[in-house]
Amino acid sequence: GSSNSSAAAYQWSMTSGRDLGVGWASTSLSSPVLVVKPNMLLGGEAYTFRLTATAPGGASGFADIFVRAGALPVPGWLSASPDGQTAFLGQLRLTASGWSTKDGANLPLQYRFSYNTASGPVFLGISQFSTIADVRLPLLGASGTVTVHVTDSLGVAASRSVWLNVTAPSRLELAAFVQQRLGDLATAVDGGHVDTVSVLVALLAEALSSLGDVL
Repeated sequence: GSSNSSAAAYQWSMTSGRDLGVGWASTSLSSPVLVVKPNMLLGGEAYTFRLTATAPGGASGFADIFVRAGALPVPGWLSASPDGQTAFLGQLRLTASGWSTKDGANLPLQYRFSYNTASGPVFLGISQFSTIADVRLPLLGASGTVTVHVTDSLGVAASRSVWLNVTAPSRLELAAFVQQRLGDLATAVDGGHVDTVSVLVALLAEALSSLGDVL
């Protein structure tokens, strides 16, 4: 078979940038291909990686590659309305404001909202360019955090969370809500609006279940 004695030897090194310590590459530093492990490079920082090739006869040369890691989106705020009040049947308006990118690069930003549970985050819809989302949390009388995840055009993401007290509505509030939605349901049935009927039936089922809890 053929011998590898004529193959060049390769060696990667980092010649500038914040020290990454050891074990920062997921490939061998003696491989001609270099893959840096995820989350090793600090957003906005510049790094220079050098590949040195040495021929069997001892002659060597090198080439440098300059990399600037994408900076995180500049943090803004997340607000929820109502905040710390009765979120009737878990209905909330979430608003992300003040988010941007360094020097206005890598726009547009996309926003995705979630709430946290014991088993991890539950996302409320898909990523969107709008900074406002009208959402429904599945539980009444719950407290916890909701989070906005902001991603730039390169896929670099940042997030911010707010704490919510979602208090259950009173018996009278629930009864009034059921009465109002029954009227809406009749109108939707008469108009043949199937999607609206499905939403209203789900809301009424949850409201009636909650009404039973507070009786």
